[in-house]
Amino acid sequence: AVPFGITHENFVFRGGNHATFGVVRAWDEVNDINAWGKIDLTADEGSVFTSLGFDISGFKDYESTARMKIYFGTEKVFDETWDFSGNSTLIHEDLAWDTDAFDVSLIRIRLFNESGDPYSGLDNLNIGTVPAPGGLALLGFAAGMTSRRRRA
Repeated sequence: AVPFGITHENFVFRGGNHATFGVVRAWDEVNDINAWGKIDLTADEGSVFTSLGFDISGFKDYESTARMKIYFGTEKVFDETWDFSGNSTLIHEDLAWDTDAFDVSLIRIRLFNESGDPYSGLDNLNIGTVPAPGGLALLGFAAGMTSRRRRA
């Protein structure tokens, strides 16, 4: 089991054919149009996120411009736009932070195809988690209290 939950909206999984197998792209299937693709990662109680990595790319001869925003809760921490112009090269991004500076329990990823064909793909999400710093202290305190009771 992974130590976080995932919710998503307006992402289409590509199973091959004309796109790279396994990527997701922002697309509203009901209205057949570009859409903001949304992924929310919520750490389990007592855990926080420490890092996020991902790959993004275009596809072959298709023109597309993709924009991604990443939020820690409601605070925007990443805002990047890529012009793929028919380029299918994977671009890798890694974000890491000090858990003492950021207590990140919610990551919101937003991807939109700003122009052109909807062939900007998101792939290979790598997510790091650890027990929350306060949770470790609480566990240590609880362990200490248990050992005191046994001695009494």
